[in-house]
Amino acid sequence: MSLKQSEVVFMYDSDDETYDAYGATFSAWGSSRRPEQVARHHARGMRCSAHIWRLTANLKLLMPGQPLRDAVARDIAGQPVVVPWLMDGIAADVSPWFGCTHHPLYLEHTRSLVREYMAGGADALQVDDHLGVAHAAIHFGGGLCDHCMAAFRLWLSDHAPSDRLRDAGVHDLAGFDYRTIVRQFATDRATYLRVRETIPLMDLFERFHLESAAAQVFSLKSLAEEAAGHEVMLSANAGIQERMHHTIVPFVHHLVCEVKQSADRPFILTDEAVQAYRLGEQLGVPMCVTASGLNWALAKAHGAIDVIQFWVALAYAHGQRFMTPHNRNQWCHTPEFGSFNYAAPVESFAPMYRFIREHAAWFDDFVPVDDVDVSAACTSTSKHPGLGRVHVSVRRHDGGGRVAIHLLDRFCGHADTWPRVRDAVDVEVSLPADLLAGLKGEASWLRFDGDAESVTLAAEGNRLTTTLRLEPVWGVLVLA
Repeated sequence: MSLKQSEVVFMYDSDDETYDAYGATFSAWGSSRRPEQVARHHARGMRCSAHIWRLTANLKLLMPGQPLRDAVARDIAGQPVVVPWLMDGIAADVSPWFGCTHHPLYLEHTRSLVREYMAGGADALQVDDHLGVAHAAIHFGGGLCDHCMAAFRLWLSDHAPSDRLRDAGVHDLAGFDYRTIVRQFATDRATYLRVRETIPLMDLFERFHLESAAAQVFSLKSLAEEAAGHEVMLSANAGIQERMHHTIVPFVHHLVCEVKQSADRPFILTDEAVQAYRLGEQLGVPMCVTASGLNWALAKAHGAIDVIQFWVALAYAHGQRFMTPHNRNQWCHTPEFGSFNYAAPVESFAPMYRFIREHAAWFDDFVPVDDVDVSAACTSTSKHPGLGRVHVSVRRHDGGGRVAIHLLDRFCGHADTWPRVRDAVDVEVSLPADLLAGLKGEASWLRFDGDAESVTLAAEGNRLTTTLRLEPVWGVLVLA
């Protein structure tokens, strides 16, 4: 049921021609709700997903007189809490309020979507905004309606240390309403958000919301399997760089998420993205990632094809999957212009993904090697020579043996000179001789835009060296 490291993942469904160009294997945030849509993907050897949204109800369902208008997140004053990034073009009598995922009507709304959308037999259920009302509770002052209070009271009975309750003045859980404590500190949302860290039991209140959200999402798996008629994968869009998303990790097969790529920096900083990819491996959850809306907006504005290629290479070089840049509706966002789309040219990115598919044996079941000194330095004459220019990721097959050393040209993310002519560079690679222990001693240089080449490693004491021609943006030195 799990995803391989060499999977070629589409964020959204696409046409057959584009699937074929990329060698697609999985649609992660798809809309395959009908049997014929599922059959189309299966005929191409792909797995596919149907997705539901837990953030808010469709605006039509929030109009006056509609039952779900009452099933929304509420603050300490009883006022509904709006999703701030969905406010464009909203009518006066309705807003995109956070749904309250503890409200029975909203819970049934979610479950009905699962039953309807998974009836087509999709392979996976993707849960959008898995946090539900927990997101409103942690960041926007929500999660304080009657239904949330009842659920919190029940959760406290199983999780709260008696001394914590006693110290907070709670002596009888049967009639406890957490809002009585909150109102001693704040009676309006603005004050609540300002002082919330000083309110007793707030850490337990946040933990309750996060654990409840994860349990609710996990409960949808059996419902999805009942509707689909077979076992399904469960995934969620969870920003792994924020701790509040970690609670869901043990309950899903994989994550679908944005990872910041720092494309707006003077020289691309890989650390933030690499830390996210390594965290996914440490937590044991495969990731299907894309860049942030702002990253995509910058890349589109500058026509920065090689920057996007760098994002793709960096993810795969660290054991994760960068979802294919969509050929029609890759989401972009800036504060000035809001949301808009980028149509990524297939011919610029499909060769990278075909390369991954063709060399899957050098990606699948590989793990990071942290205790090895592999260096790579530019030796070519260049405007931007060497120091820190080459990013190195060393990985070994989980069963021992084969080694893959990924080399990436970090200059391909250099924002100051967009657009520019890309240049190849010579890179001297030095590695410890014992890295080849137990191997045949065969080395090859794999490039997504060229043929594989046999490589000779020269011995210098207890180290081996070679010089490779690194074409933008990526190559893999493989040892067998």
